[in-house]
Amino acid sequence: MEEHKLQMNFNQEELEQWSLAAKQKEEDNLALEKYRRQDEIKVKELNLEIEKLTVEFSFLSSLFF
Repeated sequence: MEEHKLQMNFNQEELEQWSLAAKQKEEDNLALEKYRRQDEIKVKELNLEIEKLTVEFSFLSSLFF
């Protein structure tokens, strides 16, 4: 009987550890998604800045050449 109790306690601990790991994985995935969205926004901003500077450079180049 004592062995059965120990096995049940071990299974409970194992289940709790698995649950904690699953929760941590979910939190990690949410954080990654947040950073991915932030990166996408930054890339769009940088691409717009490149476009703006390219147009500006083309305009200024046409004035001097």
